Amino acid sequence: MSLKYDVIISGAGPSGSLLAFLLSSINIKTLVLEKKSFPRPKICAGGLQHRAARLLPFSIDPVVEKIIYGVYFSYRSKHIFDRTYHVPLIYMLDRAKFDQFLAEKARQAGSDYHYECPATDYEVSNNYITVKTPKKVFTSRLLVGADGARGMVHRKLVSNKQLFKIIGYEFELGRNKVNGHLNLNRNIAIDIGGVKGGYAWVFPKNKNLSIGIGGPHYDARHIKKYFKKFLSRYVLFEDIISDVKIYGQCIPVRKADTPICDYRVLAIGDAAGLGDAFTGEGLFNCFKSALLASESINRALTQGNFTFEDYGRKIADIVYEDIRISMLFSKLFFLFPFLIYNILKKNDKIFDVCCQVLRGDKSYKHLAQKLKIFKY
Repeated sequence: MSLKYDVIISGAGPSGSLLAFLLSSINIKTLVLEKKSFPRPKICAGGLQHRAARLLPFSIDPVVEKIIYGVYFSYRSKHIFDRTYHVPLIYMLDRAKFDQFLAEKARQAGSDYHYECPATDYEVSNNYITVKTPKKVFTSRLLVGADGARGMVHRKLVSNKQLFKIIGYEFELGRNKVNGHLNLNRNIAIDIGGVKGGYAWVFPKNKNLSIGIGGPHYDARHIKKYFKKFLSRYVLFEDIISDVKIYGQCIPVRKADTPICDYRVLAIGDAAGLGDAFTGEGLFNCFKSALLASESINRALTQGNFTFEDYGRKIADIVYEDIRISMLFSKLFFLFPFLIYNILKKNDKIFDVCCQVLRGDKSYKHLAQKLKIFKY
């Protein structure tokens, strides 16, 4: 059978579009199937860590809205102090614009995109894979799931395996409705202690503030309740809160045995459960998995071995090891939030090391060695 595509990617989010760009750049025929039309709204705080930006093979300057150097910390919405680092920590993005920017990069490299055309099922044969959509059936040599925690590829691969899930709630507030008691241009705001196992945040954009909260999914009711209390610090008019529309999303965090690939099929990004258990951030591991997947896919197409065992090993050795240590930090940090709050307030060296980890200059493993507070 003559196949039009070498690779089909289900999902045009950051991991899918970066992978499409990487594959098309080396002349691998790639199709991206996306269930929505672009640009589309996306529930996300929109903070891209410096370490994630460094993984991209092109500049993100055209879509950066704010560059963050510092953090306002608070404990249960009170006792605010600020800390500043000497180089950028996070880049603020509008996710709708950023995702379209990445998709356009992939299209310019040669990828085909079919919007409003979700992958609904697939069948694997010895020589190719068939991918079904409501509009058409496509064939290729392999399929990549970049369709998130609720996507079809993710569900079929993971099946009944359990993942740890972080629930996140977010609200976009126009700057003209913001209580201006903090200078939210070069700083983000982080509040700890209000919810068990999580934190609240404020991320500034050009026209809006992304105000959100996250924590273990099993505590969703309490998290949402505290969120409205946290919101009250940032709005000019209290009646806004009663009318606020809060959006929610789950961030999956894999376990050691969470399936990530099968014959002619592999998953990247959230579809692989690669969320950071400590921060809830997903873009760094999403880009890392796309880079690892591109290497494995190129090797598979060249050698004709589509088991993707090499990809599974690299995710386990490189990405999951970081996730595992982030889980330990999450348990420690959120078990003693007031202690951590005071350490960040008073200890310059610890704050600097945390910034180095956030930037990617140091790893979670390095931070664990520095603190000497648990075995990993």
